[in-house]
Amino acid sequence: MNDLGFLAKKCRRKPTNLSIREDVMAAVKALGLNASQVAERALVEALRQAAAAAWAEDNAEAIAAHNERVDRTGLFNVGLRRF
Repeated sequence: MNDLGFLAKKCRRKPTNLSIREDVMAAVKALGLNASQVAERALVEALRQAAAAAWAEDNAEAIAAHNERVDRTGLFNVGLRRF
């Protein structure tokens, strides 16, 4: 699920039934929002966040090892920086 390249593609829409609170739908209608577009954007964002969390979990060991090495040896470019 980490490959979210499919999110950039234009795809056909699939009719789907969702259960949404009445007060929320009333506010959506009152504001003239498109509930389908809002729901789709929210789902896409949830997918991106889930993928980012999964990536961080999958790579936690490597990130920790890298951070430990940097703590121990410093950054590779310390002598090259001019600031």
